[in-house]
Amino acid sequence: MTAAPVEGAHALVGEVAEQLRDLKRRVNFVDNDVHQARDLAAEADSRSLVTETIVAGFA
Repeated sequence: MTAAPVEGAHALVGEVAEQLRDLKRRVNFVDNDVHQARDLAAEADSRSLVTETIVAGFA
């Protein structure tokens, strides 16, 4: 076996590893956004219920 194919394979493995790390960062970023969106939705629901309760008290 010659050195060139092995070096090429190592370079390819390094490139794939970097792409996987980048993909993991992107997934983590999106996952964080999803959690924030869920938190905001829960807060909005809570505020809506409070507002409905207040309005019902004045009716």
